[in-house]
Amino acid sequence: MTKFLTLIALAMLAASPAFAAPSDKDVEAAVGAYLSTKADPVNREEAVAIGHTVADLDKDGAEEVVLTWSTMGASYSHDNVSVLKGTTGAFTEAATFSVNGTTEKPQVKDGVITVEQMTFAKGDPVCCPSVKKTVTYNFDGKTLTEK
Repeated sequence: MTKFLTLIALAMLAASPAFAAPSDKDVEAAVGAYLSTKADPVNREEAVAIGHTVADLDKDGAEEVVLTWSTMGASYSHDNVSVLKGTTGAFTEAATFSVNGTTEKPQVKDGVITVEQMTFAKGDPVCCPSVKKTVTYNFDGKTLTEK
Protein backbone atom coordinates (compact mmCIF):
# COMPACT_ATOMS: atom_id res chain seq x y z
CA MET A 1 0.00 0.00 0.00
CA THR A 2 2.81 2.41 0.87
CA LYS A 3 4.49 1.78 -2.50
CA PHE A 4 1.21 2.45 -4.27
CA LEU A 5 0.67 5.77 -2.46
CA THR A 6 4.27 6.79 -3.14
CA LEU A 7 3.80 6.08 -6.85
CA ILE A 8 0.61 8.13 -6.93
CA ALA A 9 2.33 11.04 -5.14
CA LEU A 10 5.26 10.92 -7.56
CA ALA A 11 2.93 10.82 -10.57
CA MET A 12 1.01 13.83 -9.25
CA LEU A 13 4.25 15.73 -8.63
CA ALA A 14 5.55 14.95 -12.12
CA ALA A 15 2.28 16.15 -13.64
CA SER A 16 2.23 19.43 -11.73
CA PRO A 17 2.90 22.58 -13.82
CA ALA A 18 6.14 23.37 -12.01
CA PHE A 19 7.60 20.01 -13.02
CA ALA A 20 5.93 19.44 -16.39
CA ALA A 21 8.05 20.04 -19.45
CA PRO A 22 6.90 23.15 -21.32
CA SER A 23 5.48 22.55 -24.78
CA ASP A 24 7.25 23.89 -27.88
CA LYS A 25 4.47 26.47 -28.19
CA ASP A 26 5.00 27.63 -24.59
CA VAL A 27 8.76 27.89 -25.12
CA GLU A 28 8.33 29.88 -28.35
CA ALA A 29 5.91 32.23 -26.57
CA ALA A 30 8.33 32.66 -23.64
CA VAL A 31 11.25 33.40 -25.98
CA GLY A 32 9.16 35.89 -27.98
CA ALA A 33 7.91 37.65 -24.85
CA TYR A 34 11.42 37.85 -23.40
CA LEU A 35 12.97 39.20 -26.60
CA SER A 36 10.24 41.82 -26.92
CA THR A 37 11.49 43.30 -23.63
CA LYS A 38 15.03 43.51 -25.03
CA ALA A 39 14.12 45.40 -28.21
CA ASP A 40 14.72 49.15 -28.22
CA PRO A 41 12.65 50.84 -30.94
CA VAL A 42 13.93 54.30 -29.99
CA ASN A 43 17.47 53.26 -30.96
CA ARG A 44 16.17 51.02 -33.76
CA GLU A 45 17.43 47.87 -32.04
CA GLU A 46 15.74 44.53 -32.27
CA ALA A 47 16.35 41.37 -30.30
CA VAL A 48 16.55 38.21 -32.38
CA ALA A 49 16.72 34.59 -31.24
CA ILE A 50 19.65 32.55 -32.50
CA GLY A 51 18.60 29.28 -30.87
CA HIS A 52 17.28 27.72 -27.69
CA THR A 53 17.00 24.47 -25.83
CA VAL A 54 15.16 23.30 -22.72
CA ALA A 55 16.79 21.49 -19.80
CA ASP A 56 16.73 21.27 -16.01
CA LEU A 57 20.00 23.08 -15.35
CA ASP A 58 19.78 23.45 -11.57
CA LYS A 59 18.27 20.03 -10.90
CA ASP A 60 15.17 21.43 -9.19
CA GLY A 61 12.77 19.35 -11.29
CA ALA A 62 11.65 22.29 -13.47
CA GLU A 63 13.11 22.90 -16.90
CA GLU A 64 14.73 26.19 -17.85
CA VAL A 65 14.97 27.70 -21.32
CA VAL A 66 18.54 28.34 -22.49
CA LEU A 67 18.54 31.00 -25.20
CA THR A 68 21.21 32.48 -27.42
CA TRP A 69 20.12 35.78 -28.90
CA SER A 70 21.40 38.93 -30.51
CA THR A 71 20.72 42.63 -30.10
CA MET A 72 20.84 44.02 -33.63
CA GLY A 73 21.24 47.70 -34.38
CA ALA A 74 21.65 49.61 -37.61
CA SER A 75 25.35 48.78 -37.94
CA TYR A 76 26.14 46.39 -35.09
CA SER A 77 25.07 43.29 -33.24
CA HIS A 78 25.83 41.85 -29.83
CA ASP A 79 25.19 38.25 -28.72
CA ASN A 80 24.07 36.94 -25.33
CA VAL A 81 23.32 33.67 -23.56
CA SER A 82 20.30 33.80 -21.25
CA VAL A 83 18.52 31.39 -18.92
CA LEU A 84 14.76 31.82 -18.55
CA LYS A 85 13.29 30.23 -15.45
CA GLY A 86 9.73 29.67 -14.38
CA THR A 87 6.69 27.69 -15.28
CA THR A 88 4.61 27.40 -18.41
CA GLY A 89 3.36 30.87 -19.30
CA ALA A 90 5.50 32.62 -16.68
CA PHE A 91 9.16 32.44 -17.70
CA THR A 92 11.42 35.30 -16.62
CA GLU A 93 15.11 36.07 -17.05
CA ALA A 94 17.16 34.34 -14.37
CA ALA A 95 20.59 35.22 -15.78
CA THR A 96 22.29 36.59 -18.88
CA PHE A 97 25.91 36.41 -20.00
CA SER A 98 27.17 38.92 -22.56
CA VAL A 99 29.32 37.27 -25.25
CA ASN A 100 32.36 38.82 -26.92
CA GLY A 101 31.67 37.59 -30.44
CA THR A 102 28.90 35.53 -31.98
CA THR A 103 27.05 32.43 -30.80
CA GLU A 104 25.21 29.43 -32.19
CA LYS A 105 22.33 27.39 -30.73
CA PRO A 106 23.10 26.21 -27.19
CA GLN A 107 23.40 22.56 -26.23
CA VAL A 108 22.95 21.13 -22.72
CA LYS A 109 24.35 17.90 -21.34
CA ASP A 110 24.35 16.95 -17.65
CA GLY A 111 23.35 20.49 -16.67
CA VAL A 112 26.28 22.12 -18.50
CA ILE A 113 25.53 24.59 -21.31
CA THR A 114 27.80 24.40 -24.36
CA VAL A 115 27.83 27.09 -27.04
CA GLU A 116 29.91 27.24 -30.20
CA GLN A 117 31.20 30.80 -30.54
CA MET A 118 33.27 32.92 -32.86
CA THR A 119 35.47 35.33 -30.92
CA PHE A 120 37.85 38.08 -31.90
CA ALA A 121 41.51 37.60 -32.64
CA LYS A 122 43.82 40.59 -32.34
CA GLY A 123 43.20 42.82 -35.33
CA ASP A 124 39.81 41.35 -36.31
CA PRO A 125 37.37 43.96 -37.61
CA VAL A 126 34.22 44.45 -35.54
CA CYS A 127 32.17 42.65 -38.17
CA CYS A 128 34.17 39.50 -38.33
CA PRO A 129 35.39 37.46 -35.35
CA SER A 130 37.71 34.74 -36.65
CA VAL A 131 38.47 32.37 -33.77
CA LYS A 132 36.07 29.45 -33.31
CA LYS A 133 35.83 28.05 -29.80
CA THR A 134 33.50 25.99 -27.66
CA VAL A 135 32.47 27.71 -24.44
CA THR A 136 30.74 26.06 -21.49
CA TYR A 137 28.56 27.77 -18.90
CA ASN A 138 27.17 26.73 -15.53
CA PHE A 139 23.88 27.89 -14.06
CA ASP A 140 23.50 27.54 -10.29
CA GLY A 141 19.87 28.66 -10.12
CA LYS A 142 20.73 32.37 -10.04
CA THR A 143 24.01 33.03 -11.84
CA LEU A 144 25.31 32.07 -15.27
CA THR A 145 29.11 31.74 -15.33
CA GLU A 146 31.60 30.79 -18.00
CA LYS A 147 33.74 27.79 -17.13
